[in-house]
Amino acid sequence: MLARPDSERIFAIPEAMRNGLSVAQIHELTHIDPWFLHCISGLVETEDRLGFTGVDLVQSGFWLKPSGRGFPIARSRASLN
Repeated sequence: MLARPDSERIFAIPEAMRNGLSVAQIHELTHIDPWFLHCISGLVETEDRLGFTGVDLVQSGFWLKPSGRGFPIARSRASLN
């Protein structure tokens, strides 16, 4: 699924990362720029960390400093309303 460029590949990439494929391995299969794959990897790590901590996002202050995590500030704050 990763080697074939289609509309589902963007969903398969994070799943492949969760299943242990490295950025280099995914790059070999997809020819997607490693910089972009590292960005996706950072988002996957943040998403997984948030999914398993059970911490209330508002109390933790996570949404107060979303820049640098790949989440636009305006979009992050809008999701709290």
